[in-house]
Amino acid sequence: MVKHLIMILFLCTASFSCQTVLDVNTSLDMPKAVVNCLFTPDSTWDVSLTWSRSFFDNSGSRNFQPVGDQASVAIIDSNGAVIEKLKMSFGKGFHYTGNSSPLPNHLYTIQVELPDKLVFTASSRIPIAVPISTVEVDSSGYSTTKEVEVTLSFSDPIDKINFYQVKILKKITSAVGDEALNLVPLDPSLRNDFSNSRSLNIKDTYFNGTEFKLKLRVKGSGYSQIKSPVRIELQSISEEYYRYSTTQSIQESSIGDPFAQPSQVYSNVDHGLGIFAGYSASVALLK
Repeated sequence: MVKHLIMILFLCTASFSCQTVLDVNTSLDMPKAVVNCLFTPDSTWDVSLTWSRSFFDNSGSRNFQPVGDQASVAIIDSNGAVIEKLKMSFGKGFHYTGNSSPLPNHLYTIQVELPDKLVFTASSRIPIAVPISTVEVDSSGYSTTKEVEVTLSFSDPIDKINFYQVKILKKITSAVGDEALNLVPLDPSLRNDFSNSRSLNIKDTYFNGTEFKLKLRVKGSGYSQIKSPVRIELQSISEEYYRYSTTQSIQESSIGDPFAQPSQVYSNVDHGLGIFAGYSASVALLK
């Protein structure tokens, strides 16, 4: 087995992801406002606010119409006090942004009010990041299979149910960003949580409160040059994020399949659509 030296960094990731959610049960009606915000301690508040679109929309456009600058968007703490009112940022594609950053283990609520006085709310918190203990990389078979096996270990907290998302990322350029490498869990019990090929969603049902070793088979060009910056990201995600990500993966897998049933992506926005959920992460860098 060929093992590479790993440098472990425990930090909160600065990456931010936000995608428009499609509700197939309601998208045949009039467009509805969709709230999207995946928040993390390393980023200030950033909220996408768009109109929904029909599942059967064949216009060919991949863009969603922004709601515009007429909405009132506020972040509220657990006591009901307004932390910050977000402002429209045209430079970020009509997102609503703020100057403050969320903190781990704090409950936050977003409140969105449209000009017609319709109000949407959603609540979530950022789980405390679970540090990666060790990482081992076996690249002995890379020359023939173009695959490596990665084993990362971490201590799962015992006090509650925990949810994770694992990614292995290779930095391309500063302009392009990161490429997520294809990965497959080698433990069959983890394949019950539906994931796409570039991320793995995990619920600690089978290893609650233990030191868990996660074994992955990684494909792609990320390890062809060991000097290329590659990082392993263990995200501690809220239950809302977990349900959103798994249902989104199911919906994406049905695209192009004429026999698949349209799947509804999870939404935690009261009286509306979308996702408001927190996450933090620990990262291991290949050295």
